[in-house]
Amino acid sequence: LDSRTVDIISEKGFNHTVIDCEMTGGAASFTTTANFRVVIDGFSIRNCESKSGGALVFRQRSLTRVTRIDEAGGDASQCQGRQCLATPVLKNCFLYTNAASSLGGAVLITEGYPVFEDCI
Repeated sequence: LDSRTVDIISEKGFNHTVIDCEMTGGAASFTTTANFRVVIDGFSIRNCESKSGGALVFRQRSLTRVTRIDEAGGDASQCQGRQCLATPVLKNCFLYTNAASSLGGAVLITEGYPVFEDCI
């Protein structure tokens, strides 16, 4: 997704909105592109297990991949600096009993600037 904010918001909050992976994998994985941002608000995410990022994974995209060409023939998909980094916002979330065999027991964020607001 380019130049978008994806809001994933529960209607009843983390006491009533549960994502239970039942130890069969992770809940979600996102790869950033230019100006991409995801907001996850009001979920309990539990019993997720994977090699990296037990529940959630946010990765920086490859800067060498050209996916769009602008009118002048330049790489319109190329982002620079912080805009290429994972910048997830997790609000009012409860992350528990998640595991990773390598990195990021609950959340793995590669080269990013995450924001956690009122998470347990």
